[in-house]
Amino acid sequence: MSRRRLIRRCATVVAAVVTTWLALLVGAGQAWAHADLVSTQPANGQRLATAPHEVRLTFTEPVDLGLGAVKVLDSAGRSVRTGALAHPPGDATTVAVPIRGSLRAGVYTVTWQVTSSDSHPVRGAFAFTVGEPSAAAGPDPAEANAGTGTGAGRGSAAVEAAGDDAYSLIGVLSGVVRALAFAGLALCVGAPYFVAVCWPAGTRDPRALRLLRYGGIGLAGATVAALLFYGPYVAELPVGAIARPSLLAETLQTRLGAALVVRLLLLAVLAVGGWLLLRRLARRGSDQTDDRRTRTLRGAGVIAGAAALAATWSAANHSAAGVQVPVAIVADVVHLVAMAVWLGGLVALGVVLLPGRGVDGVRTVVRRFSATAMACVAALAATGLYQAWRQVGSVAALTGTDYGGVLMLKVALVLVILVLAFGARSWVRRHERPAVAPIAHSSTRRRGAPDPANSEVARLRRSVVGEVGVAGMVLILTAVLVNTETGRTALAKEDSARTDVAGATALAGGDARGTTGGQDGTRGAAEPGATPTMPTMPTVPGMATIPYDTGGPGGQGTIQLVVQPPKVGVTTMHLATVGKDGRPVDPVEISAAAKLTEPDVGPINLKVAKASQGHYISLPIFPLAGQWTITVTIRTSDVDQVTVTAPVDIG
Repeated sequence: MSRRRLIRRCATVVAAVVTTWLALLVGAGQAWAHADLVSTQPANGQRLATAPHEVRLTFTEPVDLGLGAVKVLDSAGRSVRTGALAHPPGDATTVAVPIRGSLRAGVYTVTWQVTSSDSHPVRGAFAFTVGEPSAAAGPDPAEANAGTGTGAGRGSAAVEAAGDDAYSLIGVLSGVVRALAFAGLALCVGAPYFVAVCWPAGTRDPRALRLLRYGGIGLAGATVAALLFYGPYVAELPVGAIARPSLLAETLQTRLGAALVVRLLLLAVLAVGGWLLLRRLARRGSDQTDDRRTRTLRGAGVIAGAAALAATWSAANHSAAGVQVPVAIVADVVHLVAMAVWLGGLVALGVVLLPGRGVDGVRTVVRRFSATAMACVAALAATGLYQAWRQVGSVAALTGTDYGGVLMLKVALVLVILVLAFGARSWVRRHERPAVAPIAHSSTRRRGAPDPANSEVARLRRSVVGEVGVAGMVLILTAVLVNTETGRTALAKEDSARTDVAGATALAGGDARGTTGGQDGTRGAAEPGATPTMPTMPTVPGMATIPYDTGGPGGQGTIQLVVQPPKVGVTTMHLATVGKDGRPVDPVEISAAAKLTEPDVGPINLKVAKASQGHYISLPIFPLAGQWTITVTIRTSDVDQVTVTAPVDIG
């Protein structure tokens, strides 16, 4: 095949994949989110005449109780005695916790944490009042609902905080373990399939057997590590917490914990079965194990075991949440098995078969694997398109979310692999049949000159090694995607936040005027069309000036943060962004969260609404006194972003 023809074929394949993908995204329906908090009883900010006997939280998807916690704190930060978490009969989307005893009049804070069907932790907090709020508590928390609801129709829901901590040590270790597990799966599946179907004689090659052992040991080790790390990761505990038996026991009660245990059991069974099969094959000649029917049966057995292993991923990842769950799980299993057969086979081909062999020694095996690789690519393309439609859903989510960005990078790398694979395919076509005459007879070749046949194999091996290297990066990105909020979910939350902006701005405008207006200290009504302005005041409690530097052009400046008044209850938080030249600037994006360390409350995402140029307002509820940490994330371009913090004393 000529180089020009090869380039045309690659361009045709790339254009077909991209066109189909974009067509699916453009025609996608409404987005959905999973494990979002829908409502609470009592509602966020609700004032009750009598004390409740239980707290209920309802989510959009079923949630696990393992590693879950719901705590009720009084106005002094003391824990209220509660019962065990439970699902109401037949309703796994709701979590209920009974309150033991009666509650006195005052403000109460509920902090909660659960894990969703896709194994991602979600947490948050909300507040309610029993009886009449005290004067010290500030305004009625019910007034904050318009500014702190989680979306249209969800005004009573608590503001959620993401459970991912990508920068913590336990988060980094968990990501590494996920990537190693995918690599182990590829070796555990791809290498046995390569030997069983493409290269039966490999059962007697020590290097092939070592590759099988390395894959099994690597996957088993990564699975054990994932089981130990998951509990501290969800609970945001240090790495040393892996030694807590109670935490491991709670991990085993989650969907992911059960899937990891099943994976270990499957590995043990498959290891014993594989060892017995290899012993049997080693005693038989290659002529008895190389017929097509035998190879097909062995390949089917490897695929069956691979599907069982892959299901332990699919049952506890993004496929397990949302709509079309059964179809999504099957598609994910097919995707993982095709990935493992292809990439694991590439490793066996490049590391074990090709080194030290000529064209005649590898021709048949390479031809068989080439056919297998094409089938895997077709399966990956079909299931990948479906997963992209389901988890991204629109061009806006593809280009405007972290998940979409990582997915596009992954697709780009896969296309690079396809280009390299087409090159290998052309090698197969050129060497389908033995040459009529030797390429260069040993008597006519100069002494010390390289054998052209060996050079041809070396060229193929370089292409395969390149594919393996790029495939390693694909596995890393796959591990990142598993732990990243899907594009549909992220875009749905952004739309929900935009729905709240108008109400938050209107209510914040009244607060801003009332807190700086009448001499009697009463809250005044905002004049029609009035724009809330940043209060000008000397340094006082509840005020902080935070320098920031995002690292890009125009990325330096300061944030003036004012919580007014810095009291328990509903208050107003102003954020003023000022550039290096002292003028107000509007960042591309700004977000804020609040967390209390002692007792542990939050982090709670705060709804931020733009009031004017460089001026943003939020209406947080501070249910407890103490030193709260306000975290502000500011982005000044598509890639330049920084997160800064400031302590604020709330009395």
